[in-house]
Amino acid sequence: MSSRADGRIKLHVTATALRARREDADLYVRGEYLPLTLAGARGAHAFAFARTLEGRAAIAIVPRLTATLLPDPATAPVGHAVWGDTRVVLPDGLAGRHWQNVLTDDTATSTSHLDLAAALERFPVALFVAGD
Repeated sequence: MSSRADGRIKLHVTATALRARREDADLYVRGEYLPLTLAGARGAHAFAFARTLEGRAAIAIVPRLTATLLPDPATAPVGHAVWGDTRVVLPDGLAGRHWQNVLTDDTATSTSHLDLAAALERFPVALFVAGD
């Protein structure tokens, strides 16, 4: 996919996010901004929000303040060892939907939350779009 050492990760995130925005510009430009709550032991170490418009939705998840979470700063903040029970709490309009992470092509089906360990299993940020 991308290499952390040579900057391809930043290029991948930028190009993929811009492509998603181009494919549904109204969602990202006119969509309602909805901050999302994180629960669990490491909830203060991530940030998430959604954009919603006419039944369409996207969720962005990014880590923050990860230096205290990682034994080696060169390690990416991914997987269960880092995120444990931390989860993104989803309101009624977002719960129970099928999601695709456009950055990794991974899919998730939410109940009342998205598990952060699964959402950030292979990549340190996520951009989910509703696949309903």
